[in-house]
Amino acid sequence: MAYLKRIMIATLFGVVAGIICYLGTIILNIQVDILRFLFIIVNRTLIGFVIGISALRMKWFIHGLLLGEIIGLPFFLYDIIMGVELLVILGIPIINALFGLMIEFFITVIFKAPIEES
Repeated sequence: MAYLKRIMIATLFGVVAGIICYLGTIILNIQVDILRFLFIIVNRTLIGFVIGISALRMKWFIHGLLLGEIIGLPFFLYDIIMGVELLVILGIPIINALFGLMIEFFITVIFKAPIEES
């Protein structure tokens, strides 16, 4: 049951991360159409879901940072291809890692749902 709890919390915090990311685009005055909005929400939700289902054995903070970077990579590459400002492109890997860390922190430390040992 703790495993399902982990997946649900991680996915929920992925959605929250997507909303925070979208609000960041508004603050930075970056134009976001509906497709880009959906991409932001889906990508951050996917980060949460993958963190939730992952069974990689490593410290929780490394787990969050690593999966945030790996799953957020398409987000980074998309912005490079679309010619987004350089400052935004340089910040995306940092944001990806921080969202992964935030999600893993809430799952493991706050809600006490670490990766289960088999």
